[in-house]
Amino acid sequence: MGHLNLISLIWLTFLFFYVKFISKKDEATRDRFLKAQLLLVLLYNIGILFVFPWKLPVELSTSSYFVVPIIVLFNIKYLKAWGVYASILTGFVYFVAMLTIGNFLYADFPPYSVYTSMYNHGALLTYAYITLSTTRIYKSERIIIWLGIILSAIWALILRPFNAFTGRIFIYEVLNAYFVKDFFPNNMTISYIIYYIFLVTILLLSANVVHLLNNKINKQN
Repeated sequence: MGHLNLISLIWLTFLFFYVKFISKKDEATRDRFLKAQLLLVLLYNIGILFVFPWKLPVELSTSSYFVVPIIVLFNIKYLKAWGVYASILTGFVYFVAMLTIGNFLYADFPPYSVYTSMYNHGALLTYAYITLSTTRIYKSERIIIWLGIILSAIWALILRPFNAFTGRIFIYEVLNAYFVKDFFPNNMTISYIIYYIFLVTILLLSANVVHLLNNKINKQN
């Protein structure tokens, strides 16, 4: 497939107007829209798991296809901060990649995979924005996000022996510090220490993003 950056831009433009439309609705209507769009995400990815059982939800993005819809569908309020965090991280990184190097990354993917992935990430991103603009998320809730990050890493490690997918899996590259192995092969010990300290620091600080965005968006509204 080609012109994925243009297709992504068109989809993001649609999502922008969709969010504006939904945000003006009452809470019950917003809730129905969000549950419907995330139910589609959940059902589709359950189906994919049945058809391709080796595609285990290891990455943060693929696990978010299951976790975030469950949080919303069952109204698990104490996990809302994690749902928003995972959706922002997943959706933002995906669309930045699509707009910049989408043709390079996904040109050989079948159209159904590209379009459904675009829908999935768009559904997560719109959920995150609508929730941030209509719900109060407190700074203390970053503890939930920290726990979510830790559990995501543990989940990936637990599934590792059962993962038959032969392609690149980003979370394993991060956990295994492939960057250190590739660029600092002669100074591994110190490089590993610095890398993991930096990684943990960035992840801990990133938990503040949800609260900060929540404040900023609510002030604008």
